[in-house]
Amino acid sequence: MKKPKFGGQAFYCGKNGATHLSDATGSPHTQISASDTVWSNDKYESVEHMVVANSEKERFSIPFFFLPVHHVNVKPLEELTNEENPPKFKEYNWGKFMATRNRSDFKKQTVENIQIHHFRVSEQ
Repeated sequence: MKKPKFGGQAFYCGKNGATHLSDATGSPHTQISASDTVWSNDKYESVEHMVVANSEKERFSIPFFFLPVHHVNVKPLEELTNEENPPKFKEYNWGKFMATRNRSDFKKQTVENIQIHHFRVSEQ
């Protein structure tokens, strides 16, 4: 990930590049998880992000992780899918997904680490 030239938290939105989320308002910011992307049927997107130090302004962060238990199968919520908006992701088991990711973290890979986009249903 390339470090942006500004301080504060940066969100990376795919091909759109770095988008800066200003902390000038003093408002809390929430980063959603990949499971939220699937549950919302892609209405909300979990994006790669990082924090960049700002030597001029103090920052206070409290990380809190709200994730499914390992036996849960994750899929788009039925209330958010219909004929006009079919499921955009295949169902997967959260525990198996996380175990696979954790086994491959920090290892030199010849293939990409498993990601949520691997469960995306191809559009016909």
